[in-house]
Amino acid sequence: MIRHAIVEELARLGATVYARSRNEIEINECLKDWKSKGFRVAGLACNVSSKSEREKLMLTVSSLFNSKLNILINNVGTNITKPTVDYIVEDFSFMMTTNVESAHHLS
Repeated sequence: MIRHAIVEELARLGATVYARSRNEIEINECLKDWKSKGFRVAGLACNVSSKSEREKLMLTVSSLFNSKLNILINNVGTNITKPTVDYIVEDFSFMMTTNVESAHHLS
């Protein structure tokens, strides 16, 4: 997966990396793997479509990096594949929150 490759490449280059995934089991398995490789990686489960979870993520990252983050890679995106005429307001809102609002908020 591209996100794993990004984390591993940055870690190989000496960066301290903070990763996130919506899935707690997945992020914990990845963290275990990365730590076994000697990478300086921490992370947590976070759904960036949730404002409160984004705020928790930002507070955590800010405290770990003394309020200085050098690189933010936003590899988040979603799509609902159905005809546009079948979209309901919640579909559009979910996509905009995930794809646009979360990127803006985290930047």
